[in-house]
Amino acid sequence: MSYFITPQTATSSSEGIKMRSTTGSVVRKRILGGVAVVGVAASVAFFGTLSAHADDAALKILDNSASSPGATELLSMIDEVNVGQSGLDTSKLVKLGENASGAYWTARDNSGNVCIIVTFAEAGISGSSCAPAENFATEGTHLALSGGDKRPDLYVEAYLVPDVVELSTARISGLMPMGENLLVGDTRAAEEVTVDVPSTGTDDFTLRLAQME
Repeated sequence: MSYFITPQTATSSSEGIKMRSTTGSVVRKRILGGVAVVGVAASVAFFGTLSAHADDAALKILDNSASSPGATELLSMIDEVNVGQSGLDTSKLVKLGENASGAYWTARDNSGNVCIIVTFAEAGISGSSCAPAENFATEGTHLALSGGDKRPDLYVEAYLVPDVVELSTARISGLMPMGENLLVGDTRAAEEVTVDVPSTGTDDFTLRLAQME
């Protein structure tokens, strides 16, 4: 069996800032400074309360790590109420890494969904994508965030994957591993739309690239 990540696009018409995320995820974007707030639910809606931490083993870093330094600064950049299905669970915010493109965090929302949060601190732009724990275990979640017309120099794709994926041996044009659970980069020049990534499971993990047009 192969697992696929299917993208969904959210756009702020007032700012031209774009975000692309995963079908079945809840995505939110906030542009600080009172300019615009955009919230988009992807094609699979969530109803009721999900079982919190149903698949903890899929991302052990969320259970084995304390909140990272810089969590206070992260909260000042994002609209925590609009992260995921029911707002961000601020009790544990784990920083996955940072590079010239942005900073990358993971956390859960208050319904137990696994989230990735990306920030362009200099521009005051942030985006998030969350997936139910049981979906994350087989699909991961990803986000492509762009500065749009006002900041065309800002663009990054971030893919948060479960522990079963072996990023240390992954070779994907345009993407670089950052730790054990994160791929970041820009695949807009890639011809392929899916890439098989080595996995400790029975089958490879199939990543569907989130190239933003």
